[in-house]
Amino acid sequence: MKKSLLILSILFLLNACSFENSKDTGKVGEKSAEISAKDTLGKAVKLADDNTSLKVLVFFQNGCPSCLKELPSLDEFIQNHPNKISVYAIDSIDNANVVKVLAEQFDFKNVKVLKDDLKITNDRYAVFA
Repeated sequence: MKKSLLILSILFLLNACSFENSKDTGKVGEKSAEISAKDTLGKAVKLADDNTSLKVLVFFQNGCPSCLKELPSLDEFIQNHPNKISVYAIDSIDNANVVKVLAEQFDFKNVKVLKDDLKITNDRYAVFA
């Protein structure tokens, strides 16, 4: 009896967890979940405000060489293909000062470097750098 009750409890919890994880997941062809992030000046940025048809979100952090290596290439790609793509580089790990310093070091002309608000975007997209 105890074993059956334990199994039922575990199944209930697993079902509740899978429902929670699936309710906000995106699907191909649907609008993406809105981000909750700020630029290096502290201004909130919304995907809905961007009229570009293709938006790319890149999650990065200081200390992730592969994350930081792709950003200059994306910046150059956008330079060569203006008005076709927007790239948002979102840091969910580091504090706002670190993000600002990284943005100044790289001096991107096209990639929008953002700080995730309380890891909300990280949680919505279920990714991390």
